[in-house]
Amino acid sequence: MEKRYAKCPALRACRLCQLMEEPYQKQLETKSKYLFSIFSKYKANVLPVIGMEQMEGFLDSRHVYFGKDWRGLFSAGLQAANGQFLALDTCMLEHSLAQNLIRGITSLVRELGFGPEVMGSSMYYRISRKEKKALVHFFFPDATHPSITKFLEALDIKRLSIESVFVSSGLDLSVPALGKETLEENLMSLSFSLGPDTIFPDTMMQAESLYTKVLEMAQIHEDDSVLDVFSGSGILSFLSSRAGAKQVIGLDEQNWSIEEAQENARINRAEGCEFIACTISKYLEKQAKQKRVCTLMFLSPPFEGCQQSLLISVIELKPDRIIYLSQNPTTLERDLRFFSDIASYQILDIQGIDTHPHTKNFSVIARLQKSR
Repeated sequence: MEKRYAKCPALRACRLCQLMEEPYQKQLETKSKYLFSIFSKYKANVLPVIGMEQMEGFLDSRHVYFGKDWRGLFSAGLQAANGQFLALDTCMLEHSLAQNLIRGITSLVRELGFGPEVMGSSMYYRISRKEKKALVHFFFPDATHPSITKFLEALDIKRLSIESVFVSSGLDLSVPALGKETLEENLMSLSFSLGPDTIFPDTMMQAESLYTKVLEMAQIHEDDSVLDVFSGSGILSFLSSRAGAKQVIGLDEQNWSIEEAQENARINRAEGCEFIACTISKYLEKQAKQKRVCTLMFLSPPFEGCQQSLLISVIELKPDRIIYLSQNPTTLERDLRFFSDIASYQILDIQGIDTHPHTKNFSVIARLQKSR
């Protein structure tokens, strides 16, 4: 099975499939060795990366680019690091419904005979494994072009298992064009309403393993006052409340993200969770000045990691325990160095979770304890 990955025509330039030529167990060993090489200096317990049981069809969301293939035909594909368009109509990492969706859209555009007005466009999709439906967000150079209206009308007829369609032009905000405004999904018996911008795992097959391990490392108890920093759709807040934490507050800097978390709290009847839109570093500084207690903090920053101003505000608040959930081992190491050197936090455990087999991407959980 492993050998056929090497036949991927865009393997060398594709940002999705960088490790496909290696057997999966070798991939896990490579990632585990990498974690050990950068985190062992902290005398932390660096654990082997947890693998995924199913290594194909696990990707539930992705950004797809459109352009011309070598024949000059409209095609879906990828954008290489140098900006070059790579025509690729199928990828074994994607959910089968996504493959059918992309092929259907490509065929429809070719059938309608569109020209330059759709070249350079792209699409974000999310698959709901609960509904077996898709949310699609198109980005067109000019969404007001008559051809786009014609395309949407034809798409409405074919549907292609699409539940929601959003359209954006340039930097304009997304506008619901067809179907419902949200997609429903389940995770660890929680229910979520997902929009086109929702921050949510794109590998549902491994998400439960990831959050189960986070809870295991957090060891939440009934006296905990929890701050969920970069709370996104509210996953860690809801799980903390369910685990019995005394107080749970989710923080995010995007108003729309907080609104979605509040709606998800309503859906899950999580009355004990409070969500606040704020400049996070300033909020934490205020809490520190008021000598508010935080026994457990979840840090789930974007790929770029935490800004130094945020790290400073965290150490001013002095949470007893920190669970740092990272998508980028490099920025995680940088931020942990700050906690270790400046704030004298002890880094206890490092656990990798392979959320993206056959690629260099994976998630890392770090458990920190304030030194006494």
